[in-house]
Amino acid sequence: MTRVERLPSETQTDSRLALLRQRALVHRTLNDWHGMVTDLEAVVAVARAEDRREEEVGDLISLSWALFHSDRSRHLVIVELAVERGYELENDRLKVYALANRAYFRLDFGVWQDEELAAVAHAVAIARQARDDRPLALYRLIQSILDLNLADYAGALAAAQEVARFGLAMGDDYLHLGGQYLSTWALLALVAIDGVEVPLAAWRVYETAAELHLCQGQAGLAQDFRCQAEAGLSRLAGSLDESDPLRRSLLAHPLLQDGAAHKMG
Repeated sequence: MTRVERLPSETQTDSRLALLRQRALVHRTLNDWHGMVTDLEAVVAVARAEDRREEEVGDLISLSWALFHSDRSRHLVIVELAVERGYELENDRLKVYALANRAYFRLDFGVWQDEELAAVAHAVAIARQARDDRPLALYRLIQSILDLNLADYAGALAAAQEVARFGLAMGDDYLHLGGQYLSTWALLALVAIDGVEVPLAAWRVYETAAELHLCQGQAGLAQDFRCQAEAGLSRLAGSLDESDPLRRSLLAHPLLQDGAAHKMG
């Protein structure tokens, strides 16, 4: 940050905000939620001091996600503050985003109402119209979770697959793996509804969960899910005839190859 002070005074604020936001994303990648909170709090303070209200609301939304993982005692306060500050804006897009953000966390804490569905759908529509990809991916992720809770598995699948594509395009592992994870649950539910038996197909759920936990730095949980995926995949392959090409394909899967190498070692 010391280099920012050497820049022309008219560019220092923009540069400081950009660097802090980028560093916050690095902290998220490293699963360092406290570091992310520290940087985002600094961003909010600068935006507020410079009377950049729209940026402040957007940064408060980001801060609420970091606090969700690190400090639940402050989390809901920031969620509500983002909504409160959003009402002061002329920009309806930020107001909608703040309301949709609150809708998700009300869901997580079990206090959401039907009106939250409308808030999330509105945020998706606004973000799509504005071609605002990162908020669009975030609120489609929320929409997928809501659809799963409402047993709208086709809707959940469509939303989750879009999230996974956005995450891959943006290089955001959190969104990409989250979209894959939700897609798998939706697919399994649709298979069950159609009455089609896919023996032990849940191994894909465990595999995706392992990737997601590993991305978040939770190696122990990742290994647990990986073991469950390996066992399920092995049983599925064993249930097929030896001449079945699918069996050969499953046995060649990296999960089983890595597991065999580990046992030999």
